[in-house]
Amino acid sequence: MNKRKVITILSTVLLLVALPVSVFLVGKQQNLFLKASPEEVPKEIKIANISDNSFSVSWITGKSVIGFLVYGKSEGLGFTASDDRDTASKVSRTTHHITVKNLEPGTRYFFKMGSGGSAYDNSGTSYVVTTAPTTNDPPPLADPAYGKVLGATGGSLADALVYLTLEGGTPLSTYTREAGNWLITLNNARTADLSRFIKYSGTGVRMSIYVQAADKGIAQASADTQNDSPVPNIKIGQNLAFAAVGVTPTVLPTPTGSLKASEFSLQEVEPATKSAVALEVLAPNKDEKLPSTRPTFSGTGKPGEVITITIHSAQVITAQVTAGSDGQWSYTPNQDLSPGQHSVTIAQGGSSDSQQFVVLGAKTTTASASSLPVSGAVSNLLYFVLVGVFLLVGGIVFALV
Repeated sequence: MNKRKVITILSTVLLLVALPVSVFLVGKQQNLFLKASPEEVPKEIKIANISDNSFSVSWITGKSVIGFLVYGKSEGLGFTASDDRDTASKVSRTTHHITVKNLEPGTRYFFKMGSGGSAYDNSGTSYVVTTAPTTNDPPPLADPAYGKVLGATGGSLADALVYLTLEGGTPLSTYTREAGNWLITLNNARTADLSRFIKYSGTGVRMSIYVQAADKGIAQASADTQNDSPVPNIKIGQNLAFAAVGVTPTVLPTPTGSLKASEFSLQEVEPATKSAVALEVLAPNKDEKLPSTRPTFSGTGKPGEVITITIHSAQVITAQVTAGSDGQWSYTPNQDLSPGQHSVTIAQGGSSDSQQFVVLGAKTTTASASSLPVSGAVSNLLYFVLVGVFLLVGGIVFALV
């Protein structure tokens, strides 16, 4: 048998082996996405908190999965953002709330939602949102609205999504903390065209509130700017029209579907005195196990005033931070905490709050932006398989000649 026949036989055998292997590998990659459970598909997708440098996207899923966003200034995307509640590790949830920050004003951004192991888009194309333009029109003074969400049986409900629309303003959103508390700063709302901040008074401007807790249910409420700090407790499964603080709310029919401001009717209310934002540690959660030795602490307090933070570790750490105009604060220690049980105490004025947590002792890492593979993108895999076959056949031919 001459060399030409040997080469022909070897090439044929390699191609016969390589082709089915290529088909198998391509099919296997596709199946990774085809097997995604319908319960992982994002539902009730909403965009809120649009500013000149950020926006928030939220949705629910039928089962607990890790949610994230992949975004960019073109269809190429290229950057990722994780859930606002994720710190050092990712957590599976049925409600997902992600804020993309450090953006450019008046700029279009494309995004897809990551749910479980797949990326979801808008019928083959990315979703698009445009950030607000820069404006010289100053926002109103800080005006936090806050309250508490209860489950259908009355207990505190964490991780529920809260949407608030102030009359004439763009939608705002947040999520409830472990004790069911939520806080939204009204002066972040803009006009419908995003060109300026809305102007409103603290006396009777209407607001609509929609609570989405995935499989635990939904709730709706109406209130106004005289009756928003706090908004009386909102209970899942109810549609509430609140009167003045301390007055029993009217219970309307159980809500269905998504939020529509026109569906709300507001009772006339008497003026109510606004109270200070509650002093509270929101992160870490009670007895939360933290892999980072330098965790970030966050919470709420009286806007613009100093909060003293004391971390009870092997060496006591004391620091001070100033709550922002929305009442929120955060702090990351500049030294490692030892592994084991710890507690943190915050104090402001005559009030205090504390939380226990556990440090596991993993080293602190810094996340970086990364690109996300697009579902069903198999051309690269096929390309590399065929190139490999070509090089293999070429090597055999070179050796025999």
